[in-house]
Amino acid sequence: MSKIDAMEVEGQKQPGLDENLDNQEVLVKYREAGKIANEAIAFLMRNVAPNKKVVELCQMGDAFIAERVQKVYAKKKDMKKGVAFPTCVNVNNIVCHYSPLEDDTLTLKEGDQVMTCSDVGVHIDGYIAVAAHTVVLTNEVLTGKVADALAAAYTAVEVASRLIKPGRTNTEITKALDVVAKEFDVSLAEGVLSHQMKRWVIDGNKSIILRATPEHNVPEITFEDYEVYSLDVVVHTGNGKLRETTHRPNVFKREPENRYMLKRQTSKQALAEIVKKFDTLPFTLRNLDKKSRIGMNELLQTRLVDKYPVLTQRDGEFVAHIKTTFLLLPTKVEKVTGLPLQKYNSEKKLTDPNLLKLLQTSLKTKKKKKKEAKQTEKKEDDAMDTSL
Repeated sequence: MSKIDAMEVEGQKQPGLDENLDNQEVLVKYREAGKIANEAIAFLMRNVAPNKKVVELCQMGDAFIAERVQKVYAKKKDMKKGVAFPTCVNVNNIVCHYSPLEDDTLTLKEGDQVMTCSDVGVHIDGYIAVAAHTVVLTNEVLTGKVADALAAAYTAVEVASRLIKPGRTNTEITKALDVVAKEFDVSLAEGVLSHQMKRWVIDGNKSIILRATPEHNVPEITFEDYEVYSLDVVVHTGNGKLRETTHRPNVFKREPENRYMLKRQTSKQALAEIVKKFDTLPFTLRNLDKKSRIGMNELLQTRLVDKYPVLTQRDGEFVAHIKTTFLLLPTKVEKVTGLPLQKYNSEKKLTDPNLLKLLQTSLKTKKKKKKEAKQTEKKEDDAMDTSL
């Protein structure tokens, strides 16, 4: 832990008394997890190159995180920390959750579109930060539809970061991002959810739907102080529909609320290993003992474990994927993950006057008297209602 971190923690609440962001030590752990997630993305970007095997990059990403977290809170030997979501490297039409086994032969080539850290996750003492980043293997400035998708994804994150504030709703974000997609002439992926995160919980009940449809929607929720959210933006040049493929899922998560008396010894061994190594966080089959892998079938059949399916889009279309982690504090919205995109030049521009005005606002929120705050909040809400 750095000197600055130590100074922030000193004199604050003792760990364990409060698992929310109003505990300064919890806040520091989220920030540290975000810092390491960003470092993991940067590390992978330096190693993404033609002729590199995807599985090697996934292993490198997980190993980097495991090594890096050991340098924080080093004196607290009993503190759990490490990978909160296994590194996935999704190439071209593979959109998410591709973290293959050791014998996989998929290799990168010049011009490939690679989401180097799709759903990479880091946790410090169960406090999670996640990130995703998109890069194309070229030294040229990106143009055309590819640039439009990247510009839309970047703009969507900037718009959402100014709406994901206490007192606002998830519906406002969904409607605003729909406007962004239309202005850049791209599609938002269907079925993509962003979740509130809590200690040891990567997908809490409060969520944001990226694209609302009759088949995919979520209840309206209001953001509150001291909450933590992932924001998952997936932008397509196609129609935005994702589908499962024949790629075998290798990322899973235990469902602790489900109960079942397992019959096979290999299944019992698998569950014990999962609980010990990963608790309730997602994991990859690569990190299980080979005997435990055999026991996964019964765990899946009985819903003690659920899969993250590998999703794809149509060949020939481009997808931009960015995921960030936001801390909702009383005085500001703090984005703890996210790195600059590679150079692109899009001819499309955001023109909606209300969203342009929104983008000029700060992520910081000034403390106001209750009466003044209510009047200001009403004016801002009315403005967004008009634009959307």
